[in-house]
Amino acid sequence: MNKKKSHKLSLDPGFDFILLGIVTAEDDYRLSWIFNHKLATGFVKTDNLVMKEPREGILKEFSVFCHEDEGRHIRYNLISNKSSNGYLLNELRTLDFLLQIYGLSDEKIITSLISAVRSIPSISAVFRIDPAQVKSAEKLLAL
Repeated sequence: MNKKKSHKLSLDPGFDFILLGIVTAEDDYRLSWIFNHKLATGFVKTDNLVMKEPREGILKEFSVFCHEDEGRHIRYNLISNKSSNGYLLNELRTLDFLLQIYGLSDEKIITSLISAVRSIPSISAVFRIDPAQVKSAEKLLAL
């Protein structure tokens, strides 16, 4: 009798972005406006991130605002973590927004950015998150 061998394949999504979690009572459009004025960015509304939850069978939409620093080749996505019918990252329900940053690797600049965001009065908290430690972070690869 032949033994059947089974192989388990695992896929490392290779997150190539910095992820910050933000806690605030501000609405998405208001937070992007505050960032534009306090951080000298140019966030603009883009298409919503639409996710279909396989278990629940419902569509969830999350607002996305984007800022591109073309001179330094850095892209920022400000993403709502909450929709009217659930969360983007269920494990991080306490977070209201996610700031996804592509192309930024200088730790001094990252630390300075976190400090600048923390200095905004309507921001309650800012956390750096390791996306590899978040089970559902692969949802963010769609951006």
